[in-house]
Amino acid sequence: DLSNDLENAKITIEDLEKKTENLKDEREILVKDLDQDRNERARREKELVFEKDRLEREWEKEKVEKLRVIDERVQLAAALVECMEDRARLRGKLDEITEERDRLTKSTSDIAIERDRLLSKVQEFGRTSQRDIETILLER
Repeated sequence: DLSNDLENAKITIEDLEKKTENLKDEREILVKDLDQDRNERARREKELVFEKDRLEREWEKEKVEKLRVIDERVQLAAALVECMEDRARLRGKLDEITEERDRLTKSTSDIAIERDRLLSKVQEFGRTSQRDIETILLER
């Protein structure tokens, strides 16, 4: 019976050694899987950090571009306001020049009327003088 127990104990020890060996193998597999998972996680983290940095750089470029466009629009708006102010100022000058032209045109017209009146008087005087000269010459 003791030899039977001894045989059973040997079998049990062999079974335990096999199970231990199997557990060691399983442990090695699990350690490898864990290492692979860690490596995959580290690789993925690096990819995510790289992607995050790329997106931040892209966002920064877009932000700078948007600020440039806004600045350009502000400058264009300021130039437009300046042009509108210049236009209003020039419109005022044009109105002044138009008024002066109209005044000069009226003055020129008044001068032409006065000239025509004076020419008419000179011609009338000239005819009268001519008649007086003819009368004097006839009397002689």
